[in-house]
Amino acid sequence: GAGIPVVAVNTLSWNRRDVVTIGGGRLKKGIGYVAKSPEGRLAPVQVGHDGKARFVGELPSVGYSVFHVAEGDVPKAGVCSTTRLMENALLRISFDARGRIRRVFDKENHRDVLTAGAVGNQFVLTEDKPTRWDAWDVDVFHFDKILEKDGQLLSIRVLEQGPVRGVVRIKRRLSVSTITQDVILTAGSRRVDFETTVEWGAEDHVFLKVAFPVNVRAEKARYEIQFGNVERPTHWNRPQDLGMFEVPAQRWVDLSEGDYGVALLNNGKYGHSTRGHVLELSLLRAPKHPDPNADVNQTHRFTYSILPHTGSYANGVVRAGYELNIPIETAIARAGKGPLPASSTWMGVSIPGIILEAVKKAEDDSGIIFRFYEAHGCRG
Repeated sequence: GAGIPVVAVNTLSWNRRDVVTIGGGRLKKGIGYVAKSPEGRLAPVQVGHDGKARFVGELPSVGYSVFHVAEGDVPKAGVCSTTRLMENALLRISFDARGRIRRVFDKENHRDVLTAGAVGNQFVLTEDKPTRWDAWDVDVFHFDKILEKDGQLLSIRVLEQGPVRGVVRIKRRLSVSTITQDVILTAGSRRVDFETTVEWGAEDHVFLKVAFPVNVRAEKARYEIQFGNVERPTHWNRPQDLGMFEVPAQRWVDLSEGDYGVALLNNGKYGHSTRGHVLELSLLRAPKHPDPNADVNQTHRFTYSILPHTGSYANGVVRAGYELNIPIETAIARAGKGPLPASSTWMGVSIPGIILEAVKKAEDDSGIIFRFYEAHGCRG
């Protein structure tokens, strides 16, 4: 086919509509490009501030598709980005003059995602001096010793807006550290990503968290663990509840009230807490024993996301956590003949709650072992 052949590989066990990224330098800014799928569908391509090109493509489960990227007419609509507003067809995000998120409106469900008057994506710095085990323990009284919130806004600017995604970069100072975030909203997506770089300075016994006060009422929050999830209380009414203030979890925590919920996803930060309607993710600490230099004066990079959704966590949260952690793999190929079709899948799973977690060769014969689990508490 005409154009640059891009092989996109999806290793997850469901059909997936997600961003396909092409390495920098192949496409030029100012020129319109489209990506043609094996089925003949055209998708606009956006060349970003980092020189990489992106488009939204549909891929089969545990399989691949070859897209051909060529010059073409690209619609300008998709995601609106300013320093006060980001918007796609599903969500509208409002910033105040300090670069803080003051509203996330779900246009499809006509619902505010955040509590009225609250600040979303709020950085909170607390004193962190546990009674014992400096680097291992977190004591409940650290919630009561808040040192700083929000920080000082250093700059806010629009990096991208176009048919594929919008990107707003916010840089702020908190204590002696600097936090730079790219707030990313993709066309047709309900997920808001916060790609974060922290220049963690010479901090001393402090704990950095990020908080989202969501417009959801529930007595329990749900946290992902290996091959499943657990519920923990959002209140501290009983002594046993007080011992669950910090919850270790994997890719997500979700707070749902029956017909609506909000999930907080991450790609490598595993400490969570939910107090009432406030979802919090633990980001960085600065203990001094046994290593007085643990994590300080270093650059830390990570991403977390919020995902408003209808229904419970079973409506896409598990898959969204995997998709954040496992992006689509791409390679630019050379056009030529070969035995494989332009798109192919090696495996499909028909039941949404069944997750293919691992594939390995058998150690005692030539067979292949597949490890599945059921993620929604249903029969499968």
